[in-house]
Amino acid sequence: MSYRNCIIIVALALTLAATFVSAKPKSMTLPIAINKAVCRTVVEIDEDLDRIPKTIKVIKCAADPYEMCPAAKGLRMRCCGAFPLASGAQFSCTEVQDSVLVMKAKSFRPYVINVSVGCSCIRHSVSTAAESQ
Repeated sequence: MSYRNCIIIVALALTLAATFVSAKPKSMTLPIAINKAVCRTVVEIDEDLDRIPKTIKVIKCAADPYEMCPAAKGLRMRCCGAFPLASGAQFSCTEVQDSVLVMKAKSFRPYVINVSVGCSCIRHSVSTAAESQ
C-alpha cells in the first residue's frame, strides 16, 4: 500500500471517529420521554397564586415506579436492579430534585424551593467496612 493510500485511510478513520465524538444525544418531548422511561413518572402542577411563577411543573416517581418491569418466576423484577453489579451496588428509581428560585408575588421577596424534575434509575454505592488493623 502506498504512503498516499495510508494517509487517505487515516484521514477517513479520523473523520469517522470525529463524527461519533461530536454526535449529540437525541432529544424528545416530555410526554414521549415519560412513556418510554423505565422508571414510571407522574407529572403534577404545583400552583401557588402568591408566587412568581404561579405554576411549576413537577415530575415525580409514580407510586409504583417499577410498574413497567417484566415478571420473572412469578415475582416482579426491579428493572434497575435486574443486573446487580459485582461490587454490590444497587440501583433504584430515585426522584431527582433541583432548586428553583421563585419570589413572593406581593413583596417580590426571592426564595428557593426544591422541585422534583424527574425519576431516574440511579446507582447507589455500597460501602464496605474497613478491616480492623
